[in-house]
Amino acid sequence: MIRIAIADDHSILREGIVSILKTREEIAIIADVGSVKEGKQMLDKHPEIEVLLCDINFPDGDGYELLDYIKKYNKAAKVIFLTMHDKSSFATKAIEEGAMGYLTKDSLKNELFAAIESVHNGKKYFGQGIMESLVMNMNKPQEKHDFFKNVLSKREFEVLELIMEGLDTKEMAEKLFISEKTAANYRNSILQKCGVKNIVQLIKLYLQNA
Repeated sequence: MIRIAIADDHSILREGIVSILKTREEIAIIADVGSVKEGKQMLDKHPEIEVLLCDINFPDGDGYELLDYIKKYNKAAKVIFLTMHDKSSFATKAIEEGAMGYLTKDSLKNELFAAIESVHNGKKYFGQGIMESLVMNMNKPQEKHDFFKNVLSKREFEVLELIMEGLDTKEMAEKLFISEKTAANYRNSILQKCGVKNIVQLIKLYLQNA
């Protein structure tokens, strides 16, 4: 069972999310709130909450305050930001603050369930909408990414671009007509050459050099 709470100041949207989540037997909705203050009270009252679906903007603050509150008081909840902000800069801040997931509100419900499952299992998840924003940023006609071009081979840079598009190892292998093992080797080589430990850190580095 995945114990979930929702924090969003739009009551109609909260009701919609609750209705969607209720269609899955493995999900238990613990509570839903409409402000940062109520969110903190909820986290204190329900330490069993495992995943918090959270907007960024509230009348009395922002979602980052709830994320800081969770870290400060060692709450168990993992945060997935569910927001209208589709710019990569917002996702970057979410990563830096320690969010486990980031989705835009136009995401499909299957993606929402995928994010919840991934985050519940300890894996970070970024929605297709934000990955598309990264790709758009990548394709802007300007000189950039010199860092990556200096440290990566041409093939590794191609793999990097596919990673930024959100492709997994199998999809990259099919796209480049190589084996999954070779694709995984390229991925690991990129992480090593860039001095990062995982894809989340690679995304942060990518955005910093965009």
